[in-house]
Amino acid sequence: DGEHKTYLMRSNNTISDYSLSKMTLRRGGVLSYNEQYETEPGLMLLYWQGENITIDSITFTQAWTRYGGGNHNVGVGPENGFIMRNCIFKDNVGSRDLLIGGFTDFDTLYVSNCIFDGLKPDSLNLDGLSVALGIGNDNADVLIVINCLFTNNERQTITASYGSWDNNVKKNYFINNTIVNNTKNDNLSIWLDGAYHYFYNCIIYDNNTGPYVILLTDVEHLLKSSLSINNTLLEFGLDAITVDNNCELFYDTTTNLDTNPIFLNMWEHPYMISDGSPCINTGTLAKLPDFIKIPEFDLAGNPRVIGDSIDMGAYEWNSTIVGINDIGPDYSKKEQFLRASPNPFEWETNIEVRVENYENINIEIFDNYGRKLKHLLTSHIGLYNNVLKWNGTDDNGKSLPHGIYHVVMFSN
Repeated sequence: DGEHKTYLMRSNNTISDYSLSKMTLRRGGVLSYNEQYETEPGLMLLYWQGENITIDSITFTQAWTRYGGGNHNVGVGPENGFIMRNCIFKDNVGSRDLLIGGFTDFDTLYVSNCIFDGLKPDSLNLDGLSVALGIGNDNADVLIVINCLFTNNERQTITASYGSWDNNVKKNYFINNTIVNNTKNDNLSIWLDGAYHYFYNCIIYDNNTGPYVILLTDVEHLLKSSLSINNTLLEFGLDAITVDNNCELFYDTTTNLDTNPIFLNMWEHPYMISDGSPCINTGTLAKLPDFIKIPEFDLAGNPRVIGDSIDMGAYEWNSTIVGINDIGPDYSKKEQFLRASPNPFEWETNIEVRVENYENINIEIFDNYGRKLKHLLTSHIGLYNNVLKWNGTDDNGKSLPHGIYHVVMFSN
């Protein structure tokens, strides 16, 4: 907890081969004597030219940095082998929330399975960015943002901008991201500049910016800006894209969609796609470059690729959820022997058990593949009323990934 007195983590130039994981960094940013936030990183600054760095399962929250210059809440300037995954950016205020790049050379960098939620601009300046990619880079090659959720952000969602005058072609890949319910005062959600940009399997919907959603531009007149959109649900379709002169656009009208994605709209992951969604099995694996690594799981912990198909967006459709009207127990039809609360849960749930006139009962936890993961109870009492606690671990004490699990009672 920085208590708005300092930023919390820093790595100097050329520091390499390390990982940071499983922590929460909160309330970074320096409050000056006149109660304004100074020009400082909000939470983390990893200086340039480090290699083989992994940032895993870190929550960055309640930070505040002033708008202007290179200010940011989290800034990284790595070279090769950088991976950021399973991170949450939540309720931060100020300029760029995540800045990747800045006068450094890198090969291929990954941002995977991250959530950007509730990010706001500085009240002194209504500008601000959720994610800024490659600002000022000279020799960046490939940056991949895959399986991420951008939602409830009150500022520009993504800026991918390069100020480069060399002969290298910069490439950004946006794959299986869900960009939904974001707002921006100047009606712009995504700014793309100075590189080749590719969108695959994304959902871009209900961003409250009107039809002006994506801008493809070439500010430095480098003649290097292009955009290719494939197998993506984009609200307003081609009308959502503004293309400046000297920029090239490829929009696949046969695989892209402009329709309601039909989200689940409830529980911990409201932007999971529900049954009947047009996004089911309409993503592409065949068009992706060979070097793209698809994450094993989606944001809810479900398998990302099933067979040879993939859905659009950051969540794979879960066939055990058969419709909003059918979700959860129907108390009107039969007595309930098992009830779980809270459900869904983050750390622990209480499983209420009510049975009678049975000689033996066993209660176990299974996943969607039918694999038994946890034995909770064996009882030989004819009447059993109790509450069991389950903390999301298996029989070996290992924490299970987020997802849907089944509590099953066997009795005779």
